[in-house]
Amino acid sequence: MKLQMPEDLMPFDFRQAVRSGQFRGPTAGYCGDHAQANLAILPSAHASDFLRFCQANPKPCPLLGVGEPGQWHVPVLGREVDIRNDVPAYNIYRDGRLAEQTESLADLWQNDFVVFAIGCSFSFEHMLGSCHDQAGRAAGLLGLRRHTPDRDHGREVAAGDRA
Repeated sequence: MKLQMPEDLMPFDFRQAVRSGQFRGPTAGYCGDHAQANLAILPSAHASDFLRFCQANPKPCPLLGVGEPGQWHVPVLGREVDIRNDVPAYNIYRDGRLAEQTESLADLWQNDFVVFAIGCSFSFEHMLGSCHDQAGRAAGLLGLRRHTPDRDHGREVAAGDRA
């Protein structure tokens, strides 16, 4: 299956291309005006802490949806979404470090996993790109020097202007 223009694809068709292995790569620029999400998948023992972290930090971690323990779909993301197979690549972190990358979570899935869908700049990058094209500049990601105080802390990254 040849993918049509990235921005013209509908999310269902794009997920089918990913699930079948016909697409492997970055998702930036695909599916036009539809929202894209980053995923965090955690054992349920850590889910309530992460939920509170996201709620306390809604700008860097805007929650689009949260799944139920053991469920590999988050209904707000669309029909027939299989989180285990509908992403081109998954980074697996253990003890805060990247341990491996895989194209499917089917063999790693656990009955207590909770899926968090977090909004990302890919959802509005086409607007940033259009504005930056008109201004003759490139849109980019900025690493901020601000750290969050929670246990689940990290450095913030913001979409914006590198000019």
